Amino acid sequence: MKKERSVTVLSIVFNAIITLAKIYAGLIFNSYTLMVSGYNTLSDTVLDFVGFSGSIFRGRRASRKEPFGYGKPQSYANIFLGVLFCFLGLFIIIKSFFLKFVETDLKILLVLLVVGVVKLVFSNYLFKNAKSIQSEMLMDMAHVSYYDAVLTLGSVFFIFLGSIMPVFDLIGSIFMGTILIYKGINIVVSNLISLNCQNDQSKKVIKKIENVIKDGEGISYSNCNLINVNKYYKVVIEILVDEDVNLHDLVLWEEYLKGNIKAEKINVKFVEFLVYKK
Repeated sequence: MKKERSVTVLSIVFNAIITLAKIYAGLIFNSYTLMVSGYNTLSDTVLDFVGFSGSIFRGRRASRKEPFGYGKPQSYANIFLGVLFCFLGLFIIIKSFFLKFVETDLKILLVLLVVGVVKLVFSNYLFKNAKSIQSEMLMDMAHVSYYDAVLTLGSVFFIFLGSIMPVFDLIGSIFMGTILIYKGINIVVSNLISLNCQNDQSKKVIKKIENVIKDGEGISYSNCNLINVNKYYKVVIEILVDEDVNLHDLVLWEEYLKGNIKAEKINVKFVEFLVYKK
């Protein structure tokens, strides 16, 4: 637990620095897209901090999903955060239409490249530690850091075009604001599920899911937990990974599997993974 907390603190500090770097660079080089990307990183930092703080007060390992303990109180608190992120994203989108956009300085591309690569390297550092100490918190943080790195590098498209036509900076900021709203909705929905769900071990549904699962290189299926939420399901899949599996390959395998499971038309709306080292 000591190492988990030290790595979590390091991640919080690291993301705080990245947040400031994005917002500052966005101001200096006239890129609202990058500034809003900084707000996305800030939302991740807040979730990490809350998860870490919750683990301190509860005296147990940190968890992004249950930072305030177990039961209804933490779900309501998470729902509040999710709604807050949604309103922030909505505010950013509305404000974007009232800003005066100018051509973006292309020097910002160097900042994007450095930040994106550093985030990728750090996400793999988190992933390595998560496997080493079997930490669900660090595993979640590794995934989130990876997606933020991809999103940062993907913003190059909007920023480059924004240097030619400022309207693309508007489009980029709206896209980033939408991502923030999407993140908030996912948090809200996930916690509403925890308030209105029950375990369901329907052998028929689980069998169909297991028939879809194909082991990846160094990745193998372990177990499947089915959660019934009214007329649809949430699936939590436990997988085992070899020491040499990298985060990029794992994320691609997870996204591929999510698509295949949802395509089975068995009313599965949400798929989550619990990753353990072999």
